[in-house]
Amino acid sequence: GHSMSENRATKQKKRFRPGQDIRRIFPLSLCVDLFCTLTILFFSPLEVYYGNVNQFLFSIGEIWWIMAGTAVVAAVIMTAVKCLFPRRVALILNAVTFGGTLCAYVQAMLLNGKMSSLTGEEVEYDPTTIIGDLAIWVLLLAAVVTACALLMRRGEKGTRTMRNALIFASLTLIVMQLTGFLTNFFSFPTVIRERYLSNEKQFELSEKDNTLVFIIDTLDGRDLEEARKKYPDIFDGLDGFTYYPDATSTHSRTYPSIPYLLTGELCYFDKPYMQYVNEAYENSSYLEDIRKTGCNIGLYTDDQYVGDKGMDLIDNSADHHQHSVAGEKLIRQMTKIALFRDMP
Repeated sequence: GHSMSENRATKQKKRFRPGQDIRRIFPLSLCVDLFCTLTILFFSPLEVYYGNVNQFLFSIGEIWWIMAGTAVVAAVIMTAVKCLFPRRVALILNAVTFGGTLCAYVQAMLLNGKMSSLTGEEVEYDPTTIIGDLAIWVLLLAAVVTACALLMRRGEKGTRTMRNALIFASLTLIVMQLTGFLTNFFSFPTVIRERYLSNEKQFELSEKDNTLVFIIDTLDGRDLEEARKKYPDIFDGLDGFTYYPDATSTHSRTYPSIPYLLTGELCYFDKPYMQYVNEAYENSSYLEDIRKTGCNIGLYTDDQYVGDKGMDLIDNSADHHQHSVAGEKLIRQMTKIALFRDMP
């Protein structure tokens, strides 16, 4: 009787010892955590990057290894923490991690529809859409956790089946996302333009005369004229400004409005993006004429709207090698972009 009691106590002690059976928990946790961190910290932000490659000042070659390294380190830390828990708790944590990441993956792939552009304006989504997405999240997460719990109740065989299923599903989804990433990697150019527009001295003025020009690239002149007729005092608070009614874009979007307003060169959308931009500045003397008056020119906009000749005439243009990517800020901003894409 004494021997049986001692064995039972030993089993109880062994069952609840933190970090036990790491050989079984570690492979599962690592696969699930890599699925989580690679999806959120690597695949999602870089997919956004490729979808907006002209908006960034840096190439994919400068950032992919930072994002990949961050994802791997985060996965290792998460796995190490899970290995400190009893086996049963660790299994449930992995089920929740997998289920939550699967929800984010489904959100990005199937539920987002057409997302708003991040232009600085407040983004509003229909509350019913958000509630619907949240309901799908709850159902999907509950289904994953419930299925794992039911398998665990069947004993060691069920637990093994659950563990293998999560490992297989995690690795499969990683490979699927990796395939998409590699397709983009070899399809898009990895080298960006040699020059870019710096925002240094953006708010500095000369001690002598200054002329500030605000390029309102999507405002229709007819709308403004109607507003002036309806509200004659609309410009009263803008002392010192000059309104040029004959400087109205022929286009309704930022591209090609800015190149047109700075060059007068019409865009017929019959040429590749940068070919039109470069030719527009080559055929225009507008910026050159301004410089001949002795003025310095600072142009603060996206460099995708400025041709190579324009870069030579602008003081805040800089060589690409003069900047470096700040790792901490990159990770923080890219993660925010990814969460914007992956959350309900």
